[in-house]
Amino acid sequence: INRKYWNTFNSLLVNRLGLHSPGKGADPSFWRVLFITAIIITTGTGYFFLYLGTNRDPEYFTGLYLLIPLSFLSWWLYRKMVTARSIKELREKWGIPLERKRDFKEIGELFRFVSFDEKERFVTNLQTWEDLNMDQVYSLVDRTLTIPGEQVLYNLLRTPLIQEEKYKERLKWLTLFQMDQKLREEILIKLHQLDRQQSSLLCLLLWKEISFESKHLTLYRVMAAAALLSPISAFSLGMGALLIIIPVFALNYYLHTMAQKLSMGYVSTMGYLHALIRTARDIGAFQDSPIREFTTPLKELASACGKITRKARAIGLDSVDVMGIYEYFNIFFLIEARGFQNALEEIKKRREELQEIYLRVGELDALMSIASYRTGLLDYVEPQLYEKWPAVHGINMRHPLIEDSVPNSIILEGKGAIITGSNMSGKTTFLRTLAVNALLAQTICACLADKYCAGYFKIMTSISKRDDLIQGKSYYLVEAESLLEMLKEVKDTVPGLYAIDEILRGTNTVERISAGVEILNYLARQNCLTIVASHDLEIARSFENLYHLYHFSENVGEGGLEFDYRLKEGISKSMNAIKLLKYLGYPEQIVKNAELKAVESVRKLR
Repeated sequence: INRKYWNTFNSLLVNRLGLHSPGKGADPSFWRVLFITAIIITTGTGYFFLYLGTNRDPEYFTGLYLLIPLSFLSWWLYRKMVTARSIKELREKWGIPLERKRDFKEIGELFRFVSFDEKERFVTNLQTWEDLNMDQVYSLVDRTLTIPGEQVLYNLLRTPLIQEEKYKERLKWLTLFQMDQKLREEILIKLHQLDRQQSSLLCLLLWKEISFESKHLTLYRVMAAAALLSPISAFSLGMGALLIIIPVFALNYYLHTMAQKLSMGYVSTMGYLHALIRTARDIGAFQDSPIREFTTPLKELASACGKITRKARAIGLDSVDVMGIYEYFNIFFLIEARGFQNALEEIKKRREELQEIYLRVGELDALMSIASYRTGLLDYVEPQLYEKWPAVHGINMRHPLIEDSVPNSIILEGKGAIITGSNMSGKTTFLRTLAVNALLAQTICACLADKYCAGYFKIMTSISKRDDLIQGKSYYLVEAESLLEMLKEVKDTVPGLYAIDEILRGTNTVERISAGVEILNYLARQNCLTIVASHDLEIARSFENLYHLYHFSENVGEGGLEFDYRLKEGISKSMNAIKLLKYLGYPEQIVKNAELKAVESVRKLR
């Protein structure tokens, strides 16, 4: 139905007849009752005038014209019922984690193609992403409704902001979507209608160089014309026309099959592209709204890409043809082969506009997802961030992946920290807690803490190192490369926040301590905050003046190891490795000799 008339009819019924829009809180059952009533009235009217026209006077058949507005009203009420159901579902899911299977290879596909302004964002490396278990954090934040949304959300979490202006702009949108329910639901219903595809082929279609483009479009057009003209030969040749029609069909069948192989799964992607452009057009219609910065460009971009939807409108019609008749027409006249290639030509011309639509719709969906996550958090704080300020004031920080996590606080200004403590006492978890809160502060504008004041940081970690078997790199080489990347970044004007667990633990003790001391000595005098977790008390004592010293402690009782997971000032004074061996039942001779040698080593160290 023409959109202009649809909007006029919709406005008439809602505003003048007093039927409230479902976006204002109408229950789906209200629209269901109206829809069923309209169906009954429409059906009854049809039977009534059919009966009178058949049994009384044929003039009564003119009453059947009433079925046109009644059918239109029934369809309108059906649309309202479906929309109300969708809004009810969206309201119930708002602020709730979205459980679904996620393919991070597909989700991260867009990240490979999009470049980022280095003045606005810092691109977090894969080592840091894995160290901070960001796949799991992403799954908590992700409540997106579309493929562009989940891919853009990945990009947002992978590229923390380092510019105050951009941070304030993002915080403004997140606050708006959390507070303005009406606007939020108007956008969410459009995104819900777009839904998601099963793969990221559209992303590849718009960014990757198209390698399956056919050079036979002219041949497709010639053979389609031949298919159109071949039945005419029946007037002069009779049954002999089959000698022309059958070869044309056979050749077109071959061309159709080859076109399908070339296009792979991209034919169905054209349907999703059409839906994406339509969604951009619908959201672009929100002109009198606080998000005009999003809507106005979307309206212009969708208008510029209108030819693509017209050229590809015949693609995918076989899915609605239950009789299978369309498939023969599709093959004989090469409908999809020509439509796909025609659409590809237009995509090449409008690639930049399509990419912009993809990113803008995806950003809206990603921001909605973040707003939902923030709403669902029981306790969070909006961070206070400052440019060119290498400091962190984190009060009662918690880890988003740990239920009932023990909160810890740390204040660092101008100096980093070395954290000592025994095994499993909480050192590594604290490194991750600090780093992930810093990352969330600069991406979703929220921290799991009572207070978080800090600078904008380039966040890098070296925590979960392991051998790279694929590239033949040892544990030590992987770690050395990770540390070198940090050293290269410290010369930048944006300070770095570096979290390092057991520096250079992949090599022997002598070289580990010697090289570790020099690296930490170098970093202490650079534009960065370095937080190191270490078992090496020697390293900690070497930097009492350059780093803040903290530790975690524990007790070994009858129930085994007892940890409080509380960060404390100073160097750790406890060692539990040998105590743990005794608790596990190691031979007494091993435990006793180990204790004697440990005491002697500590005496020499002092």
